[in-house]
Amino acid sequence: MNVLIINMLPIDDTQSVYAINKIKQTGNKCTVINVFEEKVNACRGCYSCWFKTPGTCFQKDICEDIIKAYLKNDVVIYITKTALGTVHYKTKNVIDRVLFCSIIPLDEFRDNETFHICRYNKKYKFGIVYIGSVDVNLMNFWMNRLALNNVTISSLGAHNIENMEGLLKCIQ
Repeated sequence: MNVLIINMLPIDDTQSVYAINKIKQTGNKCTVINVFEEKVNACRGCYSCWFKTPGTCFQKDICEDIIKAYLKNDVVIYITKTALGTVHYKTKNVIDRVLFCSIIPLDEFRDNETFHICRYNKKYKFGIVYIGSVDVNLMNFWMNRLALNNVTISSLGAHNIENMEGLLKCIQ
């Protein structure tokens, strides 16, 4: 399995180094993208990635590399700190930008709900390793809804860095 690790913490942060090493010990091929020092713009909702430049955001930052890396990997794991009981805003910006570029402006109706249609036929697993405190039920609900809305994703859930064993078992 190919694993993409998106590290939202400083490169030399002891907890991020610990988490990255634990994930690498699963024996999978791992690619790490360090985002902490990078500027990450929020999605502007301009729809350029849908109409003008399909699948490509007009904003040129690290998200362009992350989108390309998503397509080459089977598992995507974010290592992030938390804020206000959920993922840090910069992590949310990356997730929004990547996911928005990976859907098209058409919807489908399933189980009495409307969902986006995926641009790429690439299935992958998505997990979060967090440092700090969150409402785990809310985080897992949010991740499951992301996966439900974008049928190519399956959620591995949110895991505290001190209790990553469940996540690691899913990718071995």
